[in-house]
Order: sequence, then structure tokens, then C-alpha cells
Amino acid sequence: MSEPERTSARPEHLSSNQWSLRYVVSYILLTLGMACLTYGLIAWADTRFDMHGFWLYNADWRLHPVHVLIVGIGLVPPAIWEIFALETGRDARPASRAEPPKATMSSASSQAQPHPPNDTEVA
Repeated sequence: MSEPERTSARPEHLSSNQWSLRYVVSYILLTLGMACLTYGLIAWADTRFDMHGFWLYNADWRLHPVHVLIVGIGLVPPAIWEIFALETGRDARPASRAEPPKATMSSASSQAQPHPPNDTEVA
């Protein structure tokens, strides 16, 4: 049997260059996040996991290794999400803001019909 032909998961609205650029940027962000995680853990271990200087005003306004670790933790999930979205052919970005807003709680409650009286209420 021959292998099935692999089709591109590229969304229709993205050109080949845009799709490739989004891949490159996603992998760069993933690499940066992993580098921040690695540096943060190594630098924090070098200080023997000391928390002195975590607050900037305690350490002459120098960054603590945990700050770099937090940046790495913040970068990795969105980068992985974007890569998975590109692999499945879905757009990871939210829908355009040009769409009309959906009904909000206040507009939905003003259009709601009053409820009939409940016979099971205890007086």
C-alpha cells in the first residue's frame, strides 16, 4: 500500500509566507521561554534557592532569578498553543472585532420575560 498524501494544515486565509513566519515566531518564542526557564532555575540554584531579593526594593532594584523563571513559564504555554493551532489548521487568534457584539447580561435581562409565580414557594 502506498502512503496517503499529506495535505497541508495551512488555513485558507494565510499565505504560505505568513504561515511560515508564524511557525518561526512560535518556535522562537518557545525557545526563548525554555531558555528563560533554564536560566532561571540554574541561577536560582546558584543562590541556593534563596528568596532574599525577590522584591525589587530589597535587592537594589536587581532582578531575582525567579523573575526570569516566571517570564519563561509565561512564554511557553502560548507558544505551544500557537504551534498546535498551526498544526491542526485552526487560527489560534480570536475572531475579528468587526463582528457585532453578542447579547450582554443587561440586554438579555431587559428582553427576558417575567417568570410566572412559583406555586412551591413557602410564605
